[in-house]
Amino acid sequence: MQSSKVHARLKAQLTKFALALTEGLSQPLRNFRAEMLFGIQASEDVKLSNIARSLKEAIPLIKTEDRLSRNLKAVELESRLSERLAELGSGRLETNDVLCLDLSDVRKEYAEKRQYLDQVWDGARVEYTRAIGG
Repeated sequence: MQSSKVHARLKAQLTKFALALTEGLSQPLRNFRAEMLFGIQASEDVKLSNIARSLKEAIPLIKTEDRLSRNLKAVELESRLSERLAELGSGRLETNDVLCLDLSDVRKEYAEKRQYLDQVWDGARVEYTRAIGG
């Protein structure tokens, strides 16, 4: 009994946040947002195949993955989410708060073709390596 109350409360809070975050998006992208958040929570993973599996739709898994993948590519999704995150987050900052950003590089030693991939200096290893620059 207690578990179902916690589940319902968590779902309500997640839905409220997600609605605020996706304000101004088209209905299909708002639905996508809800599915992704639920899928991440249910699967406890961010891999698309696991998210799709957790949605337990009555269609082939590959079709669900394709739809989720297609929606992830929506240009308006990225631009609107970035905008809304900044708006929602700025209301939580006080005048003397410190905002710290980690602009470090992500090593991708074996990657050959990837967006933003470049040679960067790795001071810890004293060598150049492939990485996605920060």
